[in-house]
Amino acid sequence: NALYQAFVDTVRSSGGSNKDRTLVVSTYAQSVEKNAVGGLVVPKDDHVIVSLHIYAPWNFCGPDDTRTDWGSDADKQELDTNFQYLEDTFISKGVPVLLDEFGAVNKNNTSIRAQYYAYYVKSAKAHGITCFVWDNGTESEFGLLNRKDLTWYAPSIIDAMMQALQA
Repeated sequence: NALYQAFVDTVRSSGGSNKDRTLVVSTYAQSVEKNAVGGLVVPKDDHVIVSLHIYAPWNFCGPDDTRTDWGSDADKQELDTNFQYLEDTFISKGVPVLLDEFGAVNKNNTSIRAQYYAYYVKSAKAHGITCFVWDNGTESEFGLLNRKDLTWYAPSIIDAMMQALQA
């Protein structure tokens, strides 16, 4: 926390546009866990964003499990609870939140993943949270964009997210 304040103070005192530049700090390990979020002291500054990663539920999102289903009330509640916690902790106090990593590994479950991505971005948006999809470029993992030919591996996932954001 002391380093974050020193970081902000150093950038602000370096002149030019740095006096108003938006700066990003994160929780410990960019975690949404209560100890990590509760332990962050946001630097005193009007242009700071808090950044986190939320892959929830991990046993669906992560590569080390074979769970391919998602969409129960408990699954949705886990995301909603996390987003509400971030809204209460930061957004309600004027501190923007950026989820700069989220996603679900391809387990040959594209239609379920499309539902997950759509729900994720819609719920995050409802709580005032901006998010970025993690795409490691590998179709069998988190990849959504084929970087070689600039096509989507799973266009239905992209369409589902876009429709959810416009709803």
